[in-house]
Amino acid sequence: MLSSKLPIASLILLYLTAVGCQTTPTNFPFDFELKDISEEQQALTDYRDKVVIVDIWGTWCPPCIAEIPHFIELQDKYGDRGLQILGINYEDADSWEEQQQIIANFVEKKGINYPCMPGTEEVQNQIPGFSGFPTTLFIDKTGNVREVIVGVNSFDELEAKVKKLLAES
Repeated sequence: MLSSKLPIASLILLYLTAVGCQTTPTNFPFDFELKDISEEQQALTDYRDKVVIVDIWGTWCPPCIAEIPHFIELQDKYGDRGLQILGINYEDADSWEEQQQIIANFVEKKGINYPCMPGTEEVQNQIPGFSGFPTTLFIDKTGNVREVIVGVNSFDELEAKVKKLLAES
């Protein structure tokens, strides 16, 4: 009986990942210091007192690519109000330099207006139950992870979360 339900469960999980599956608000330790594609150090702690979206993505991932215009627009619209978006990329490359080049070419082509950097396994392992790309972390002004979303979300859904976090004192 259980084996006949496994294909249905797999399809439901695939659907939720593809269209966006919101997890319950969460709070877990998350921090990183990585070199971005301009070879500048980016540390999450540098963005205290800002709302931060960390986008875990790859240039090879169609759902990730679909969200990028939303993040560009959010950075344009709310960057001067205390929002900072950071892209942490996972690429199939043999070296940091190769990853850097893949990401830099993509950033230039798409006009990405926020820092992007190659990720590490250590960073990815900080996300409990990491299950796929894209994964979006919403971090409040005190550095707490408030929500994790796996999959694609609309601009309106993302903007509502940003507005809520920016409104908090």
